[in-house]
Amino acid sequence: MIRPAKPEDLPTILAIAQESPTAAHWSDAVYRAMIAREDERRNLLVAEKDGVVVGLSVTASTGIEWELENIVVAKGLRGRGIGRQLLQAIVVSARAAGAQELHAEIRESNPAINNFYKPLGFQEIGRRTKYYTLPHEDAILMRLLISGS
Repeated sequence: MIRPAKPEDLPTILAIAQESPTAAHWSDAVYRAMIAREDERRNLLVAEKDGVVVGLSVTASTGIEWELENIVVAKGLRGRGIGRQLLQAIVVSARAAGAQELHAEIRESNPAINNFYKPLGFQEIGRRTKYYTLPHEDAILMRLLISGS
């Protein structure tokens, strides 16, 4: 089940994000603000299985373009379609809001580029050289066209 995050999900959200080195690691306060919808552009969804949060996604919307800022699944549950379900929920929401594109920046060393994003229709549209630190590496810029599909 995919749903908006609730305040009681916060400890699990933080734990899931921390166990993924390629995820964005925001503070407790930032996640609380997302849950409270203090920034209407940001949307925090969670994937729930048997009453337990097992994944999360964060998107930012700017009208016709949305950006996938984070998508993370609990370490022991990766590769079971949970991330795909989160992404499908994002696309449905973006399309309903009139968005035409969904963008993502991914570390070049992240195997999800070829195992997750490209099979779902994302295309590489550019790079940001040495965008990330610890370690220094490029960001691969990806785009999914969602209007009318």
